[in-house]
Amino acid sequence: MQPTRSLGSKEATRQIHRTRLRVQAHLQPEQVQQQQQQYRHQQQQQQQQQQQKAALPQSSRRGLLAAAGAAVAAPVALQLLQPPAASAYIVDETVAQSVFALAARSVVSINDYKQQGGAEIFEGVGTGFVWDKYGHVVTNYHVVSKYVLDKSGQQVVKVVLDDGSGGSQPYVARVVGTDAMHDLAVLQVDAPKDQLVPIRMGTSGDLKVGQAVYAVGNPYGLDKTLTAGVVSGLNRTIPAPTGTRIYGVIQSDASVNQGNSGGPMLDSFARLVGVNTASFTRANTGRGSGVNFALPADLVREIVPNLIVYGTAAGKGVRRG
Repeated sequence: MQPTRSLGSKEATRQIHRTRLRVQAHLQPEQVQQQQQQYRHQQQQQQQQQQQKAALPQSSRRGLLAAAGAAVAAPVALQLLQPPAASAYIVDETVAQSVFALAARSVVSINDYKQQGGAEIFEGVGTGFVWDKYGHVVTNYHVVSKYVLDKSGQQVVKVVLDDGSGGSQPYVARVVGTDAMHDLAVLQVDAPKDQLVPIRMGTSGDLKVGQAVYAVGNPYGLDKTLTAGVVSGLNRTIPAPTGTRIYGVIQSDASVNQGNSGGPMLDSFARLVGVNTASFTRANTGRGSGVNFALPADLVREIVPNLIVYGTAAGKGVRRG
């Protein structure tokens, strides 16, 4: 007995066609001709579709697959009422691994403590990234606001750096500049230069909706967590800690949770394109909704040097939000 053989798509198609022809022997000649024409037309359409698919760039194919998956997953109305918690973007493993390898050492954990009875009580965690070799670290203002507003001297902020050997090293940090209106802050640590790996700088000016982006941060204290998604929208507006508004914000569906604040949003070359700042959460759950926001990198590049030199973004006429 011969083993069952798996048919290729072309051979299977030919078998089906031969079966159709046998059935057609009982049909009138004009009916046979009509069915053969229909069959040839279907074959031509399939070939055209395959050629069009082959002509698409890889990024476009991934976008089409993601759109198809989203359409199957749930009705549009349901998606609007309850957005997906995770991105429908199909991740390119090689790119994601490269992004993480290039960016991981630049991403830091920012831990808040309160001194009490001679002990340091852990109070919270956020994310930041190394700006330069002088020990400057960028994060969100709201990550360190408790320290900034503290009058008792009990609050302590520590930056945890990657030591390059698979371990980590905490350093007491000081705040050198803040801009609450744009939710940005710059810290500084005294650390060896080999532990200070500045983030690769990019631009937010040429971002496109649908472009792949990546977030590296410390959600719920899980250090150096990588998530991926796409740019969902541009020029959004979100509230600032001061009650004013921040304009020109990037919307993404790359998963962002508590602890991600202040971390980098990266492009496929591991370059900074934004600073993860805020997200919508599902009512009464605290879970992410897939609607997340990042300050644009071009705004950050404008503000941070002023925070380092002057301690405030107003020092050099930065346009206020």
